[in-house]
Amino acid sequence: QRSMADLRFSCASLQDLDVVEQLEAASYPADEGADRAKLEFRITHASEFFMVSRRGVEIVGFVNGTLSADSKLTHDSMSAHDPQGSTL
Repeated sequence: QRSMADLRFSCASLQDLDVVEQLEAASYPADEGADRAKLEFRITHASEFFMVSRRGVEIVGFVNGTLSADSKLTHDSMSAHDPQGSTL
């Protein structure tokens, strides 16, 4: 039986991008999900806020975010990363 104890979390790398893109496409409608370029941007520029979960060597999920200087998240702020921002 699987449990949360089976999961291991680590920062994503560009080597994970293909699987992350597949999971994103399976999880969101095309007009809502992040495309490959946005996922690559987040892994490259906000890697400390992009985690993958693995069961063994298989990536089974991920969570990610970017920093913004704005106090509220918007569609635009989620497409950028401000390393000096305080809103995640």
